[in-house]
Amino acid sequence: MAAAVVGLWERTRARQSDVMPRAQLRALGVVAAGDRMTCGGLGRQLGLTPSAASRLCARMEAGGLLDREPAARDRRTRHLVLTPAGRKTLRETRERQRRTVHSLLENTGGVADISLTEALDDLRLALEEELGAHPRRV
Repeated sequence: MAAAVVGLWERTRARQSDVMPRAQLRALGVVAAGDRMTCGGLGRQLGLTPSAASRLCARMEAGGLLDREPAARDRRTRHLVLTPAGRKTLRETRERQRRTVHSLLENTGGVADISLTEALDDLRLALEEELGAHPRRV
């Protein structure tokens, strides 16, 4: 079962990789789930060096996916927020992922679909907890 889940995950990710870089997709999810996330906090969540996190944030800001807003109490601190385009991209990507998984599962049949779908949901929740990315509706 684990091998099937890993294989399914790899095929799903491969189909999504042409949409945008994985690091940006992961960053969108982390920012959407985070509360008052800074670029440094995002880098820590993603396991990036400070310079790599800064470059990632700059690329995403230039691409219109993120904004950096000054914190209310400390104007030197900038919090990351998804722009409407960032929220739309994340929502559409998650929907494409759902459709991809669904289409891959169509060939497994009945009870296996339900069991695998439940297992994947449990796995997703466990991974999100492990990564600190609790999902929010976007």
